[in-house]
Amino acid sequence: MRNLMLERGEDPLQLLYDQLHIRRFPSSSITFANMPSTVTVSVTDATASSLDLPTHLVACFSSPRARPYIIPINIDRYRRVFRTEIIPSNQPIPSFTRTNQNITLPLVIPAITIPHPPSLAFLLLQDLSENDVAFQMLPPNVVGEFPNAAAMAQVMSFVGNEEFERRMVWNGGMWRNVLGLGLQNERLVGVVRTAWNVTADARRLRPY
Repeated sequence: MRNLMLERGEDPLQLLYDQLHIRRFPSSSITFANMPSTVTVSVTDATASSLDLPTHLVACFSSPRARPYIIPINIDRYRRVFRTEIIPSNQPIPSFTRTNQNITLPLVIPAITIPHPPSLAFLLLQDLSENDVAFQMLPPNVVGEFPNAAAMAQVMSFVGNEEFERRMVWNGGMWRNVLGLGLQNERLVGVVRTAWNVTADARRLRPY
């Protein structure tokens, strides 16, 4: 079953903040040179238990001058999804401060380079299905040709330039995250691998 929120085109990062019951933290307030060790964010569901809340905010910088991409992480949930540790070893799971309305979380730079932060947020969404991944990476008419990979690539090759380049960046980033972070769900790994191979083959087929 497809995730209806994703089907409506909602931002995966916003959905991850919603699933972890906190308001989105504004990245504009953070710089690489002046990054606080903790930040306080609003809790959107006062009944949420600590198991349903994030344990860290991870600030991913593409360069020291760039605005960070800030991803909420529940470390236990993360470790069920990926094999590679993301939190620096000197950052233990906190006994965070919480009231009904707010929670104070460590803000950390990841221990490793995140190949593509936006698709990391997507892969951390709860109850992610194979269909969710397929339809996030490929247009519906391409998915409709599954399991014929050659036909999928042929249909994909006719996608317009702007959409195709956007999907090249997203799908390549998703595949690098799967490899670099060690996605544990082998069925999702298979979907991402197929979608990336179809995208790469489609690029070779494009006449321009």
